[in-house]
Parts: sequence; C-alpha cells; structure tokens
Amino acid sequence: MDFFDRLVGAPISWGVCEVPGWGKILPASRVLPEMREVGLTVTELGAPGFLPDSKEAVKGVLDAEGMTLMGGFVPLVLQDPDQWDVAVEHAKAAAELFAYCGGDRFVTAAVQDYGWSRPAPLDREQMRTFSRGLRLIDAVCADYGIVQVLHPHVDTLVETKADVTLALEETDVQWCLATGNLAIGGTDPLQFARDNAARVGIVHLKDVNLALAEMAMSRELSLLQAVQAGMFVPFGEGDVPIADIGRELEDQGYQGRYVLEQDTAAFAGETPRALERLPSVTGAAHEDRPGRQAPNLSLEHLDRVGFHVNETAPGLLMRMKPLHVAGIAIPAPVCTPHVTVQRVVADTALVQHRLAGDLATQGGRTARR
Repeated sequence: MDFFDRLVGAPISWGVCEVPGWGKILPASRVLPEMREVGLTVTELGAPGFLPDSKEAVKGVLDAEGMTLMGGFVPLVLQDPDQWDVAVEHAKAAAELFAYCGGDRFVTAAVQDYGWSRPAPLDREQMRTFSRGLRLIDAVCADYGIVQVLHPHVDTLVETKADVTLALEETDVQWCLATGNLAIGGTDPLQFARDNAARVGIVHLKDVNLALAEMAMSRELSLLQAVQAGMFVPFGEGDVPIADIGRELEDQGYQGRYVLEQDTAAFAGETPRALERLPSVTGAAHEDRPGRQAPNLSLEHLDRVGFHVNETAPGLLMRMKPLHVAGIAIPAPVCTPHVTVQRVVADTALVQHRLAGDLATQGGRTARR
C-alpha cells in the first residue's frame, strides 16, 4: 500500500465527536470534501448524526465523495458482565456497518457508562473481567472480517499509565496507539511504540500541550474545556515526538494506517478553534460550491507558517518551502489556485509531507536516532 493511502482523516478534527455535549457537529457535506481536497480518501465514521444511519446510505455518501471507511470509534461498557449483551448488540451493528463500507478497524473506547461518567479505575480482577468482555467483541469483529483495537482515552477505563500497564498485562487485544491520549494519561507513547509495536493495530497521531493536559488530568479542566483551550495543537508544536514514534513503528515493520487528528470543539455560531489560523493546501473554490473565496491573508503570515507566496498575486499559493517539522527537513512542492483558512487541512498536509517524505520515500525507514 502506498504510504499516502495509509493516511486517514478524522472527523474529530472538525469537531465531530461521540462525547455527549461536545458541541456543534459540522455536516458531512462540508467535512468530507475538505478531506478529499487535501488528498485523503479514507475516513473514520465520526459521531452519530454525522453520517446517515443505514449502511447503504453511509456508503452512498462516501462513494459520492470518492472515499472509503476505515472503521470507527465505538464506546462500550465491558467491565460489567450484566451489560455485555447490550455491548455485543452495539458491536454487531457497528461492525456490520464498518465492513459493508470497506472498514477493517473497530476502535473500542472502554467507557464507565454510555453517558461518559468519570471512570472508576479497575483493579486486576476487574481488568480480567473487562478482558473477557473484549474477547466477546473480538469474536463479533471476526465474524465481519475486521479487527478490534483498544483505544486508551481520557475519561475512559484505560486512561492513566497504571490503567495502560494493567490492560497490557491482562488483555490480548490489539491496540490503537493514540499518541495524544497516551501522553495525556502519563504513558510515554514513544516507549509504548518501542515495547508494543507488535500489538499496534492502528495509530492515532495527535500532538498535545502537556501543560493543559495536566489540568485535564487533575480535573481542573474538563476534557471539553481543555480541548477548547487548545490542548491539542498542530503537529510539531506540542510535546509529543510524532516523528520519532512514526520512525520507531516503521522500523519495527508496522504497515498499518495513521489517523491524523487534532481534536476541536465548537458550539452554535462558533468556528472550531482548530479551524481558525492556518491556510489549507487545497484548490477549494469549485464552481458548484460558491462562496469559498481565497481570503485576504498577509504574505508575512503565510511565510511564517511555511508557505511561499507569489507576491504579485497574494491569493495564489505557489509552493511550500522545505519544512523543518519535528526535526525532519523535506522538500514539499505544492501548487494550488487558492488558499482557505482551514487549519486542520494545513496540518494534514504538513503531516503527509513530513511522514511520507521521511518514511515512504526512503523505503519506509529513516536513519536511527
């Protein structure tokens, strides 16, 4: 598989989230074309209400945009045997939809309850019960030819370093190496990659401001408040060694997908915080989508974020400069007739060029640190 084909868009980068009360859900009619414009052809499902309810309708929407589904994020209550029947029914419905639309990953979030109450840490015996619940979901996924991965996540039962360590010891499930959520909970995501690459079934790339993360973990801020304050930052601007993690996984033979994420949240009348600052690398002004005009961005601003602009035509992006992001310098020529203010698309482009240039064009390997 070509490296670019291994990159996946995440609706959460547009504020589309499964957590109750998260905020405004932007429509798929906006989000999917913007993913497609930057070259992403695979997406996660997103929160309920983002895409239609039926598998046929979901596939129709994706087909119309020239996209396929990777799978999706599924909150399940698995630590309580009395709730396993409900969890299995949820899992069957999700797995059937994922498989029908071409997905192959079932991303389990171990929630305390379906209202996302604060998690009560599991002891070893409870974790063993939870592991039995995971095996039930593994069996469901196997029936549909897909793979379950466990997603360590803030406000779930697999949140802190202690949770992660115990879950690694007591379960045999594949993992979602979620760089941001691991770091927030106190687990070193690079060390996780070194020690557990063989158990990684998918990677969620996310960079984090750990000062805000500490406030979220101390409950001084809720997860939503921390996100709105800017806890998740563009790749290379935070405290997570994204490039090193990618190198480590590729060096150990990982050939799976990377989901590009920058969580954001917005409420009615607001622009999601992650969509405010940077220009996108995309020709976005299609004739059938009036109103998408190139904004009046200053040349100084564009130059500062790594773009070279033809100064005789300020709305025209000519090429990206060589980027020095997370310790990697690569040339990245890009031409497009317009720029738009869509930060997540710019971030996605940076990661595409950074990882693809550093890994794929060098045979999937880079020089060791």
